[in-house]
Amino acid sequence: MSSILKYLKLFFVFIFIGNLFLLTSCSKVADEVGSSSTQPPTYELPLISATELQTVPPAFFVLLMRNIFPSQLITSIQYTVKPYKIIYQTQYKGSAVRASGIVFIPVEKTTAPWVSIQHGTIFSQDSAPSAFQIQNGIKGDEAFYMAAVTSLGFIACGADYLGYGESSSMVHPYHHYESTAQTTLDMLRATQSLLKNLKITTTKLFLAGYSEGGYATLALQKKIEEDVEFTITAVSAGAGAYDLLGSAQSFLSGGTSVEKMTGVSSFLIYAYNKVYGWNRPLTDFFQGAYAQSLENASTFDTNQYNLFSQASPNELINPVFLSACQGNGEQDFKNALTKNSVYDWKPISLLRLYHGDSDTMVPSANSAKAYATFIQRGATNVSLHYIAGADHNTAAPQFLSETLLWFWELVQ
Repeated sequence: MSSILKYLKLFFVFIFIGNLFLLTSCSKVADEVGSSSTQPPTYELPLISATELQTVPPAFFVLLMRNIFPSQLITSIQYTVKPYKIIYQTQYKGSAVRASGIVFIPVEKTTAPWVSIQHGTIFSQDSAPSAFQIQNGIKGDEAFYMAAVTSLGFIACGADYLGYGESSSMVHPYHHYESTAQTTLDMLRATQSLLKNLKITTTKLFLAGYSEGGYATLALQKKIEEDVEFTITAVSAGAGAYDLLGSAQSFLSGGTSVEKMTGVSSFLIYAYNKVYGWNRPLTDFFQGAYAQSLENASTFDTNQYNLFSQASPNELINPVFLSACQGNGEQDFKNALTKNSVYDWKPISLLRLYHGDSDTMVPSANSAKAYATFIQRGATNVSLHYIAGADHNTAAPQFLSETLLWFWELVQ
């Protein structure tokens, strides 16, 4: 969900309201919540630690969101935002691992609705939500929308996902249902533990996410509704690859590069090779120069994404792998795509699906198939909303605006 436009907007705001931080009572970073005591606080697992970051005044968000939020929301921005970077315990392949995320709390409230926001695809550690920073350079850009939501009086939280932040030593298990659902659910549990320590109570729970965040949001909703641990008020998922096999077939059948679809699709292939322990040489999947570049980098970062995005499938993918995927071969890969798809179940909570009708990076057929299958499964609280004339990037602001306005109306 990151873009050059977002960075320009943040840069503009940073320059023109930086003086606000000198005029407000922004605290220095605390080592731990409750650090005035000689003893660090004790949390309930899965929360391990919480570090208070720089508070942000509401005026910052008035300028940041004035071209994104509806006017009725801009006039309602009134809360100082206090961020906490948290480290918590989750599970991956049956083992405990440490993960991280960010929690934003409206300073002036002790009771508030809360929103779990799942971020989009990222390729840099500096974009992870827990990297949130305004002074001394902007980082954690995926968390700025979460913080803006809090300026309206919501508690907002978001997981980094595995592979980022505290778990940066591992490859992000991109579009892997089990780890995505578990990591985001444990993030909710850890947030609940922090709020209990701070004596803050929550009311209605909302879930939202765009792009990979849309996929993660449906994964989290499915997990919650199976476990019946939390009660969800409403869910908004935008432009996610819910039908992974269908998306892959669409990508692999094309002979030309379609709006950087090759970059994210290559990331998924690379991640699955790691997640499932296939440990196949990268030349099995990619043609020589691209495989060599990825082997030299040892990770799929921004440079790799930019390189792979410039190629068409025919230029990028090993022709043997491509032919097998188009035919009856590569069943392990196809089975993994089917297993990790999130469209074939019956949602219970109120759910809106959003998608730009001109999206070629994540085809809108994903939302259409999810909606049709949900209805076929008996869901009665699902609606599908197309954003006319919008592609993957241009649909995002309207998704964010309509989602928050909807949540806002549900808590009034």
